[in-house]
Amino acid sequence: MKKNISMIIIAVFVLIPSFSFAQGDSVIHMKSDEAITQEMIDESNKEFDEVLYSDLYDADSKSKVVPLTRTKGASGSYPKRAGVILTTKDNENSTAAFFKLGHAAIVLDRDFVIEAVLKGVRKGKNNWKTTKNNALGGEVKKTSNAQDKSVANWCKGKIGKPYNFGFYNITTRSKFYCSHLVWAGFKDKYGVNLNTPKYSTTGASGKKYNAVAPSELLGKTNINNGKVKIVYKQK
Repeated sequence: MKKNISMIIIAVFVLIPSFSFAQGDSVIHMKSDEAITQEMIDESNKEFDEVLYSDLYDADSKSKVVPLTRTKGASGSYPKRAGVILTTKDNENSTAAFFKLGHAAIVLDRDFVIEAVLKGVRKGKNNWKTTKNNALGGEVKKTSNAQDKSVANWCKGKIGKPYNFGFYNITTRSKFYCSHLVWAGFKDKYGVNLNTPKYSTTGASGKKYNAVAPSELLGKTNINNGKVKIVYKQK
């Protein structure tokens, strides 16, 4: 039943010129050229898996992605340090399942993460090791531990901001979706841009958009260009 509902939602995104729906006291509008397609979801999952099932931990060696046997297990220490990024493609328990692109959060401390969910930015439990079927943990290489903590606190300062349903609207700082929040923290505080051109598009009006998906933050591009390193894998 869940699968059928998800496909209906995706179909609504793809097939109609625009749509709107109520979220609390607001009405959310989305144009078809801003919609998330099944192709994008598949590509996001592929990018996540390319890192999860590989030996590529650090870009220093410029290693190629080498697939590993898809066995259950974890590599590295589960992240508890402020400023470490967490990503997952696990949607089953994720409030980001509305877009089926997985989820992202930033570690605040050993007990909590800061994340943007459908109810808005909040402090969540740092328990992905037991609640997610898969996860990646990664660090930004160009920032210090103190700077990472500052980014985590910047994200913490956004608690209570509403969820951003505009996947391509990443210039706003009045509302956030999960990867948008983490990306904005590092970009605004220290000029580290973890976005890539993977989800860029041009709308019918000619306006250019460039969304940031959870899988991009710790994806192959950011590893290979030396922006991030993977410190934890859970599969």
